[in-house]
Amino acid sequence: MNCDYFLSCDDRLLKRYKGHLLEVKNPVEFIFLLTGKNDESENA
Repeated sequence: MNCDYFLSCDDRLLKRYKGHLLEVKNPVEFIFLLTGKNDESENA
């Protein structure tokens, strides 16, 4: 598939993933990664 990221809203899956082939992120973390934001507190 040639993917770099796997996006999911499933918190249990995000916590359990131990693989090294993909970066697993929730969609919000992924947007922050793309925009260069560190966390949600910057928007407050």
